[in-house]
Amino acid sequence: WAQRRRGDLVVLRFAPRRSHMLPIIAIAFSWTGDTWAEPQGLPAGHNGGVKERLTTPAGGRRPHILMILFDDYGWADAGWHRNYTAPGGEFLPATPEVATPHLDSLVREGIELDRHYVYKYCSPSRSALQSGRNPYHVNPLNAEPTISNPDDPVSGFQGIPRNMTGLATKLAAAGYRTAGFGKWDAGMATPDHTPHGRGYQTALNYFHHCNDYWSFTDGGCPVPYSGGDKVPIVDLWKAGGGAGEGRLGEGRLGEGPAWGANNTCVRDCGCGCSVEVGPPAECAAGPLGDPWWGGYEDSLFEKHALALVEGHDAAVPLFLFFAPHIVHTPLQVPQEYADRFAFIAPTDKPRHQRQVYHAMVSFADDIVGNLTAAFKRKGMWDDTLVVFSTDNGGPVYGNGTAGANNFPLRGGKMNNWEGGIRGNAFVSGGFLPPSRRGIKWDGLAALWDWYATFSALAGVDATDHRAAKASLPPIDSHDLSAFLLGKTLASPRAELPIGTEPRLSNLSSAPLCASYNRATPYYDEPSVVGDEPKPLPDSPPPGSRCTTVSALIVDEGKGGLWKLLTGTVEQAMYTGPAYPNSTTDEVSSHFVSHCGDGCLFELRADPLETSDLASRHPQRLARLRAKLEAYEATAFNPDRGGNTAAACEHAQGVYRGFWGPFMR
Repeated sequence: WAQRRRGDLVVLRFAPRRSHMLPIIAIAFSWTGDTWAEPQGLPAGHNGGVKERLTTPAGGRRPHILMILFDDYGWADAGWHRNYTAPGGEFLPATPEVATPHLDSLVREGIELDRHYVYKYCSPSRSALQSGRNPYHVNPLNAEPTISNPDDPVSGFQGIPRNMTGLATKLAAAGYRTAGFGKWDAGMATPDHTPHGRGYQTALNYFHHCNDYWSFTDGGCPVPYSGGDKVPIVDLWKAGGGAGEGRLGEGRLGEGPAWGANNTCVRDCGCGCSVEVGPPAECAAGPLGDPWWGGYEDSLFEKHALALVEGHDAAVPLFLFFAPHIVHTPLQVPQEYADRFAFIAPTDKPRHQRQVYHAMVSFADDIVGNLTAAFKRKGMWDDTLVVFSTDNGGPVYGNGTAGANNFPLRGGKMNNWEGGIRGNAFVSGGFLPPSRRGIKWDGLAALWDWYATFSALAGVDATDHRAAKASLPPIDSHDLSAFLLGKTLASPRAELPIGTEPRLSNLSSAPLCASYNRATPYYDEPSVVGDEPKPLPDSPPPGSRCTTVSALIVDEGKGGLWKLLTGTVEQAMYTGPAYPNSTTDEVSSHFVSHCGDGCLFELRADPLETSDLASRHPQRLARLRAKLEAYEATAFNPDRGGNTAAACEHAQGVYRGFWGPFMR
């Protein structure tokens, strides 16, 4: 083997393997310099042909990494947030409604991350995790994946700009087997935007914000000469097998529609399907679909993830990203799980949203239990790091129609109150040193910090060299490995800017509202009444400015944990321990805080954000606003364009009724 550097040939000497998790080779150099490697198991020219700089793994050996990302998971819907003293001091007893024994066990054996922050909704959080950037530096929008701007071939798309390096690409360069299953929502327009394009050698995913759990459809394309009718399109994509195959092949480099893995029905409700228990009569698993639960989407993802672990060579480090659809709407679940929570029905809403939501959480908890059991059967558990997070807080909008609960935190998904961005999260697995097991950590951390952390543990430099060449923002990720390995209790993060979709602002560094492209279609959920963020004002006053950085958290140690909110903040409301319920009748649009120059909260003393201290701390308010101005000055706001006919042309043509990339 040889590596060429600066035109010189450097010979690499192999060393005997002593442990299955130690590097297979030892590299002996007669000079001091860097070692650069191409991502393994991916097509030639992947990520623009950019190589990655290898480093010494932070823990001395490369762990297997299991990253689990739940969707729309409410704070009070996690078992470890019951039978405990909640933020604010109230004791919240256990309840049979919240049944997450597998997750609870992992928390007890690991580290509960009590201050782990995410973005307020889906796509920006997922773009942040995969790119290592705060959403305002990569993607602050829940735009549709079918958009493009032909004038910007790098950033004129939904999700992650194509010249940013994906997390899985980093780990593939460090010798990892990489696989991802479930929701993607970080781009679709080109082959660079898919999970495979971001470094996942094997993948099965859907691209949109959500789809129908039974038919896997979301959105539709026009039927020619029909007068406006549309045909539903299936959202299910795979990598690891040839694009013309209906299976996930091992060791193959192709990607394409997951023909045959979807169900036999095609329905037009997509994300807007109603609450539904059990598979509809017209839906049955396809020939390569889920045989366990009648074609339920998350069971299909589970099936393939388990097969991958069971067939994996434990001597090779594995990075498995598992992102179930659960618990995002539509609220749909197999009958058996709904029946387990039938006792909720008498106090539930008429459509049984709370019952079905908790049943879905239980289903996902069982998947986690099955995955961790698979790692243990393979003898991999002692070398495995498990990281769990939600992508945003639970949705409490729409009079409780989404089923989630963030009690006792204020607000929920779609806003920057703690209920929207303080997420359920923990770290577990046999790789953690004993000194780190069974503790709760209140250090400041963010979802995008796992990019640098996983890179450090894998032994690869987190710097995004390809993005630098394209003059794109660098990563914002902080390496948490020293804390995980027991070397410190301090967090490397002291400040956290908090993003938003473009909103009216009096920040002088914000761009003009008129500079944003109004043709960009933002996610619009009809069930969100009154409290869905309005991306841009209809008629902004001349010269008005719109920011994508509207809040800030600063940890001043003994001086306090301070949070600044600016502008208008919806869902300034609280729920109860059992929400939603038969008496729920709220219009959350009535609960709005007008923070203007800033609302100021000290989160350690006031975790429920009840006391605005702005008038009592004018100097601190001014100091934090100055920081916010500086962060906004670096915001990344490319013109991502509008809907393009090419997306439907490809879906109805070469992909035969499936969504997929539509540009090169």
